[in-house]
Amino acid sequence: MGILKKEKDVIVRITTRTDGEQFVTEARGEYARDGEIHYVAFTEYGGNAITRSGLHAAKDKLFLHRTGAVNSDMLFDPEADTRAEYENGGMKTAFVVHTRRYSIDVQPGKISIALEYSLYEGTDLFAAPFSLDIEIIDA
Repeated sequence: MGILKKEKDVIVRITTRTDGEQFVTEARGEYARDGEIHYVAFTEYGGNAITRSGLHAAKDKLFLHRTGAVNSDMLFDPEADTRAEYENGGMKTAFVVHTRRYSIDVQPGKISIALEYSLYEGTDLFAAPFSLDIEIIDA
């Protein structure tokens, strides 16, 4: 793979559901594609906190890289549990990521990603299961 060239500006909308609550974040970003892999770079702002994020979405798995206020690399793969490290505010921990469901739907002007996963610390469930809907929309 060579250097990716930005194809277009996008809006990234992430709806997170966990433990009966729902959170929606939205950010502007840039989109590129290499074959069947979709790349999106975006920046999240929360108060004084800035986190730069990158999504690599393939047909069978999703990789999320975050750096800044939050640092983590998470691979969501329904075929295998993966290990992730997460750092926020100086606290660093490692998790096992169990992806229960991942799907991607690519349409003109919009990519929709559905993701359900749980995080485990050792063999113990770390938090309530998560459900994410990620929309990548032409800006």
